Amino acid sequence: MTRIKDLDNIAPDDFPSKPVSPPKPPKSSSRPPKSFSYPHPRREVYRLIGRGRNPLSSFLARPRSFAFDNQYEGEEIILILRRHPITNLSWIMGVLIMFFAPLTLKFFPLFESFPPRYQFVFTLFWYLITLAFFLESFLSWYFNVYIVTDERILDFDFHSLIYKEISDAEIEAIQDVTIRQGGLLATFFNYGTIFIQTAAERPQFEFESAPYPDKIAKVLQQLRLEEKQEAIEGRVR
Repeated sequence: MTRIKDLDNIAPDDFPSKPVSPPKPPKSSSRPPKSFSYPHPRREVYRLIGRGRNPLSSFLARPRSFAFDNQYEGEEIILILRRHPITNLSWIMGVLIMFFAPLTLKFFPLFESFPPRYQFVFTLFWYLITLAFFLESFLSWYFNVYIVTDERILDFDFHSLIYKEISDAEIEAIQDVTIRQGGLLATFFNYGTIFIQTAAERPQFEFESAPYPDKIAKVLQQLRLEEKQEAIEGRVR
C-alpha cells in the first residue's frame, strides 16, 4: 500500500498552479465628453408659433392641409397670415346697416306708394346687393394672405376676385425687417404692419395689419439664421 508523502516536505512548487488572470483596470467614473451641438433654429420657430387648426385664423401656424401654386417639393409652410379680424369691423358694420335698412322704408311715404310687388322686388334686389358686398369683402380678406415658408415669403393679392398678383422672395434675400405699430386698436389687439426689405426683384414686402408682429419678426430672424447655418455647413435642400 502506497503511503502519502509528508505534506510538510512538499515544496510549494509541487502544488498544481491555476492560471492567474491579470488585474482589471479600475473603472473610470468620467465619461468622454459629448460633442456640443447648437439647437436647430426650426425648434425655436416651432416653439414660437405652435400649431394652428382654425382655417379662418389670421395667424395660422404650420397648417396640416394647405398648398399653393408653385410650391416647391418638400417646402414647409410655416405661417399663413391675414389682416387682423378687427380690421373687418368697418365692412361688417356696413353689412349690418344694409341688412336692416329695408326695415326703415315703411317710414318713407314714397316707398309705401309703390305696389307691394314692386316693394318686394326692390327689397329682394337690395338684399342681393348686400350679400354680394358681404361675400366680396369676406373673400377678399380670406384670400389676400401672406405666407412664410422655410424657403420663401409670399404675398398673394387678389383684386375683385378676378385678378391676382403673387410676389415672392427667398428667405436668404431678406435684409431688414421693420415693424410699424400705432393707434389704440393696433396696440390693444396687437397687430401692425411689417416692412421687409429684400434683395429680390421686389425690394419691399408689406404685411399689412398682421397679428403678433413681434412674433413674426422673430420667426423671420430664426429662419434667416437657419439659412446661414445651412450655407456654412454646405447643406442643400
